[in-house]
Amino acid sequence: MSLVPELSNQYANADFDAFIASLRAAVEAERRTLTDPLVKTWCGQRWRDLFLTEAAKDDKAVETASAVVGLMQGIPTLNLGKDKRSVRQRLAERFLAENILDWKLELPPPPSLNQPDPTIVFCPGFIHRAIPTPGLAELADIERDYGLRVLRADAHGFRGCSDNVPDLLATIEHGTGEDDAGAVITDPVAPRDVVLIGYSKGSPDALTLLAQEPNVASRVRALVCWAGAVGGSPTADDVYETIKDINLSAVVNNDVVLTVLKALLPIAQLDGLLERTDEWDLKGAIRDLSTTARSAFLADHAAAIDALDVPIFHVIGRTSPLEVPYFQLQGTLEITRRVGANDMQVAVEHAQMRTPMATTLAVCRAHHWDLALGPFPATHRLGSPNLNHPFPRRAALTATVLLLAELGLLANRPDARPNGA
Repeated sequence: MSLVPELSNQYANADFDAFIASLRAAVEAERRTLTDPLVKTWCGQRWRDLFLTEAAKDDKAVETASAVVGLMQGIPTLNLGKDKRSVRQRLAERFLAENILDWKLELPPPPSLNQPDPTIVFCPGFIHRAIPTPGLAELADIERDYGLRVLRADAHGFRGCSDNVPDLLATIEHGTGEDDAGAVITDPVAPRDVVLIGYSKGSPDALTLLAQEPNVASRVRALVCWAGAVGGSPTADDVYETIKDINLSAVVNNDVVLTVLKALLPIAQLDGLLERTDEWDLKGAIRDLSTTARSAFLADHAAAIDALDVPIFHVIGRTSPLEVPYFQLQGTLEITRRVGANDMQVAVEHAQMRTPMATTLAVCRAHHWDLALGPFPATHRLGSPNLNHPFPRRAALTATVLLLAELGLLANRPDARPNGA
């Protein structure tokens, strides 16, 4: 039984148009409606429905989902004979790791976005300057298609979560950072309300912001943790254990520093990609990605963050050894042995919070990079076939935006602070 009887009755009777309208009104009146177990179930079902609907418009995604021969992402595949499965079924079986049967859902068409108000603030992940493609580059499509302004926080890629809070706060308060194309903003305009999207370490950075700057929560419509290292990574545990007693210099050409970076990201090409080296704290960054540090943070701050009434949503990846780059295979197997299902860097268990205001939207069949990064260039593949990254990221982002809009979290708020104020 739902905490809101009206919702329970409408859901049970499959009166989804009325359910959506009632849910939006309930969320607008009381954000903690999102703690309702029925509402959580609906949010996941609705996201997956919207994701499959949008992915069906992506010819490349449909082609990938229709392949029946070939296991690895980069190996040419064949479609032997006519595939009798519906497009939605193919997409669900290829790109969802859980709740695959949701392809059978028959839900209303998505809402139209009428002058959405908040700005999307992207919080980048660890060593993002050394990765050959930007995180969630498809946000540029979202900005163009839906009129949602996108800012990329200039969070440092090589230091701890607390040290990155001022960078995130500067974007939220003043509009500094980069635009959706990655160009430095020279004439910043302060956003009003924001939706935070944190990829990988960007999620614990954003959670640290909420813990240390709770006053900003009134302007955060939602936090979306995208392959978020919310509970840390066992890989970081191992690396930190190796380096914790080493005096790591912040000098970029330090051999130990480069060895550590290559161990974490073998495809990294660091020349010309590293900035603000005087602010480096590589040891602090790796420490803050450990499961020990993250579990301690959640023990200390999860309840207080939940009390801020900021909706938190999780989009999670899950993969198999056959679907990861060969140089990530050992790490994937080790995380599987120690924790269980994972995206090759973060376990499914560690990618989500269990607090009342947190909701997991989907566990997708994709590895950690596939979920957020475009295909790597040949120079960064080291001969691996699993860096083509076919996951339909634009469809996933669109589903996220449409769900937030349907919940009323993107609507113009009369008391929102005006731009530049």
